[in-house]
Amino acid sequence: MSTGRFGRVAATGVVTALVPVAGREASWDTAPYVMPAKGRELGAVTVAECDGATCTGAYVAL
Repeated sequence: MSTGRFGRVAATGVVTALVPVAGREASWDTAPYVMPAKGRELGAVTVAECDGATCTGAYVAL
């Protein structure tokens, strides 16, 4: 493998490894709100209507 090709393969590998790490870091602040934890209620939401960025519907605790 030539030096130029090795550099491209190495750079691709680094980027491939960094994408999931960056995604986890970017979303970690919101993760606790979607992950069930002790003291959090589990349930299901039935979406009835959406208007722009807001949706409404019924919540049923499980």
